[in-house]
This record gives sequence, structure tokens and C-alpha cells, in this order.
Amino acid sequence: MHEYRTMFLAWRAQRIITCAGYILAVSGDTPERIARDIRTVQQELPVDLIEFFILTPLPGSADHQALHRDGVWMDPDMNKYDLEHVTTGHAVMTSDEWQAVYRRAWDLYYSAEHIETIFRRAKASGIKPVRLLNHILQFYFTFLQENVHPLQGAISGANSGASVALAGPVTTRSSFIQGGSAKSSPPTTSSSPRSISICIESAAGSSATRAPTPTPRSRRSTAISPAPLPVADQWWALPPDRQTGCRAFAYSSSRRVVSA
Repeated sequence: MHEYRTMFLAWRAQRIITCAGYILAVSGDTPERIARDIRTVQQELPVDLIEFFILTPLPGSADHQALHRDGVWMDPDMNKYDLEHVTTGHAVMTSDEWQAVYRRAWDLYYSAEHIETIFRRAKASGIKPVRLLNHILQFYFTFLQENVHPLQGAISGANSGASVALAGPVTTRSSFIQGGSAKSSPPTTSSSPRSISICIESAAGSSATRAPTPTPRSRRSTAISPAPLPVADQWWALPPDRQTGCRAFAYSSSRRVVSA
């Protein structure tokens, strides 16, 4: 533990954000022991971000060979070998308990109290907390909202289509789906304020827009996302002087915040 702490402090002294992987659960681990170990990491190691993985016997690995030799069950469905699903037996936990521990680990580490601690440590080390906020959104909220590991998801910005000047014709949706080029709309430009929506996208291509788009005639948003936005979602794209007290937001081309 001391060696890891020294290493993380050395990186922090250079204002570098650190990330570590945590494999759940090695032989002998229990839900209680894992929860205790996560609390120890929070209190003793100045690491910023952690991503959790389920111990997975990937084909060709030493673990896979040992389990095969010992006759331990391994899931025949290779689609589940993504480090997020239980694919073999455990000496102490059932498969359901192991899967539940994986989900709980994210909530334990990225609790509201510890996120505040991460920000305070960053501030004391000369690291801008907003840099960490972006990563926490990617790591925790991708898992929380899209139910995928952060390595399979991303947070991206998207401009409203009406605000982009296109060099060629715009193919209609129905024409695109049918593979034809029949009817297409002429290129358009718009003087309406350009907006940026925050989306969380999964690897499968689904996305959930997290901010409303202002209408052309008004710089005031008239709709709020159906699902309540987490506080961190509201802060992500706002300038530092407006990162508190907002319920919904959008950026206009004049760099002013448009809020509901």
C-alpha cells in the first residue's frame, strides 16, 4: 500500500490525473471484504479514478488454463467475456452475488462524499476540478445511465442540424433508409443560436440527449429533459462562473448560457 501511495503522490505532484483498474473478485473475496477494500483505497490512496472489472478467464490466459484443467465451469457464450459479466464460478460467491458486487463497487467508490473528496484533493494539488468532472462523467455516469462499462461508452457534443451549413444536398431519412437518392433537401443555413447538447452514447449507438435545444425565435429554452439531470451533468458544459444553480442549459453561438 505504501508503494502505491508514494507512486500516486509522485504523479499528483506533477498535476497528473491518475486512473487505476480494479479486478473483482479474486479467490476468497466476499462482498464485505470488497466493500472494505474500496473504503481503504478511498482513504489511503490518492488515486483519482477507478474502473472496475470482473475477473474473467480470457481464453489463452493462465486463469483459463487452470480453470479448464480443474474442471471449473466457464460460460460457453464468448459474447459475455467483456469483463462486465460473470463467466465462471467463484469459491465463495454465487454468480448473482458476484454480479451484484460489480454493480455496487461503482456506487461505493463514486459516492457523493468521495467525489467531493476527489475534487478537494485535486484543488489542493493544483489540478482543476473541472478536468476531473469530465472523467467522472465518463466513468460513472456512462455505467450508471447507459449500463455499459466506460470503455464501451463516451460523452460527446452534438450541434443542432439547423445551425450547420452543408456543402451538398441533405438526403432525407426515408431515402437514406431505402438506399435511394430520390428526394433530398437543399442545403440550408440558419441564423438561430447554435447549441451544444450533452449526450451519453453507448457502444450500440443509442444516446440520450441531456440538454434542450433553444428555438430559433427565442434564446430561452422551452423544454426540459424528461429525466432529471444529475448535478454533474449540469456542470459539465458550463463556464466556471455558471457551474452552480442551473437546472437545464444550452450553449448559444454568442457563448451565453441559455437556461430554462
